[in-house]
Amino acid sequence: MARCGCRDRTTRDDPARPALRRLARDLSGLADVLADVLADAALDDRADRAARALAQADRLARIVGGRRVPPGAFPECALVGDDDEFFCTGPLVHPRDVLSAAHCAAGGARPTRVRLACDTDVAAGTEEEVRVVRARVHPRYREDGANDVALLVLARPARTAPVRRATTREFVKATSVRLVGFGYDDPDASLGFGTKRQADVPIGALRRRPSDALAALADRLEFDPATEFVAGRKRLGRDTCNGDSGGPAYVKVGARWKLAGVTSRATADAVAACGDGGIYGRVDAHAAWLDHLLAAL
Repeated sequence: MARCGCRDRTTRDDPARPALRRLARDLSGLADVLADVLADAALDDRADRAARALAQADRLARIVGGRRVPPGAFPECALVGDDDEFFCTGPLVHPRDVLSAAHCAAGGARPTRVRLACDTDVAAGTEEEVRVVRARVHPRYREDGANDVALLVLARPARTAPVRRATTREFVKATSVRLVGFGYDDPDASLGFGTKRQADVPIGALRRRPSDALAALADRLEFDPATEFVAGRKRLGRDTCNGDSGGPAYVKVGARWKLAGVTSRATADAVAACGDGGIYGRVDAHAAWLDHLLAAL
């Protein structure tokens, strides 16, 4: 999974994109297949090697791109879109609410539906789609990225279980996050949207204590340490990209993945189109706003 160097993570379709998306989805997972082939080559049993090689060939007929999320994992990570297309990502944080990026619901973006419990944007009949009846953009959201969070209110409670949020104490102990989203997986082209992928990246800048001196980093990367954190770094090559906007950044707490942040934008010093790290809204920093809205349901 990669991240683009533009200011947000929204993607909109052009006429050629459906065909390109299908091609990317059919080929996505090539890296995984090659890794499995190399591992299988070490097997002692020749018949077993042959059987596994045939299985990998079958996978290649369907799948190319970043590391796919295992089937059924992170079902609360939803596609976000309007009646015509999907363009963002967001985690279900309450049976009636999906959290996403404010820029996915402001300006010209008007989300009208979310799709849960899916691995791609191709309808399979097993996913859960719910209408969005209202988008609550953070009142202090600014187009430069500040407070880039929004709550999408659903028409009915989702059957899918919502994710638990990490507390501040749980989050500040973390050294890395797992990014999940449906965005592009190619650093040089608009390819790969619609497949749920994951990437583990180190936390680059996070205010763990009030005394942490992050002013220089905040100025260089253009993020607010009080409400945001940075994950990834230059030339790491693992990141989020367009279409991952609003998607979850998880931390591992015991055996459970908990929500720590949502995808916002690239850092100001990013050079490559994708892969140079990005900025994520801290869910714990917006807990009071979220709890106030959720309590009103």
